[in-house]
Amino acid sequence: MRIAVLATPARAVVQDTDRYGRTVGRVYVGNVDVNAEMVKQGAAWVYRKYAKDQSLYALENEAKAAKRGLWSLPEAERTPPWEWRQADRAGGSAGGSGSAAAPAVPKTSAKGFTCAGRTSSRVTSRHLATGKPIPT
Repeated sequence: MRIAVLATPARAVVQDTDRYGRTVGRVYVGNVDVNAEMVKQGAAWVYRKYAKDQSLYALENEAKAAKRGLWSLPEAERTPPWEWRQADRAGGSAGGSGSAAAPAVPKTSAKGFTCAGRTSSRVTSRHLATGKPIPT
């Protein structure tokens, strides 16, 4: 099944262009909305600042309640990507307080989670965007 999915062409439906000129949109493989599926599996956060599709919030809440994916990790090991980037840009201080260190990226969790047949606790959208292998 995995090979069949990998061989299926993906299409992107452009929704917007961000302030950096990057294309923003939804990715589909066949009739599957990959964006929604990643949120549903707990493999992605809903970006609250820009998300317009309210169904993504419901999917995220379901994933949280079921402790799927990143939601299976202890809260101390979960840092929304936008908070991590803000802390990283500030040279290690978390946004607002100025005294906290940048959130640590967990090396491995005893639980971890499975995405695309691999168990991981640190899959991020940057791995998908850059084609870097998913860390295990």
